Amino acid sequence: MWVYSLAGVMAASVLILALMAFWRAGRGDELMTEPEELEVRRLLLEYGEDDSLGYFATRRDKAVIAAPDRRAVVTCRAVGPVSMASADPIGHRDSWRAAVSA
Repeated sequence: MWVYSLAGVMAASVLILALMAFWRAGRGDELMTEPEELEVRRLLLEYGEDDSLGYFATRRDKAVIAAPDRRAVVTCRAVGPVSMASADPIGHRDSWRAAVSA
């Protein structure tokens, strides 16, 4: 009888540990830094007048990927194997392709 109880406790412990590892995975590694946030806000101010979703790019739980010339950025968030961009690239339209490629 005690064997079944022990097996139940062990199974519940493994399940709880697996759920904790799942929820913790992928967080905190690629969050927006203060200089990146200022860069995103500057680009939004200069180029974001037509982007109604641009404000969502300023959330700090996003990663910032910039074009090599730093004239455009893409903000995204990775959850598991999926990465989703917040809005269109932000910045000069000629640099959008480079930001998406980066």
